[in-house]
Amino acid sequence: MNRLIRFILVLIAAFALVSFLPAYIERTMLWSWQVNQTPDIINSGWKLGTLTSVRFYE
Repeated sequence: MNRLIRFILVLIAAFALVSFLPAYIERTMLWSWQVNQTPDIINSGWKLGTLTSVRFYE
């Protein structure tokens, strides 16, 4: 009985972990330039992406 309970708990934990596999963290950077004498602005951050939001071509 103890093995069955352990197996069920591991199976539930594995299913919970697998549901997050298609998600990944992406480093983003935005570079905006200005026409006048002020320097360029570079903003960087993080974005949570999924496999369905991947663009293989642009």
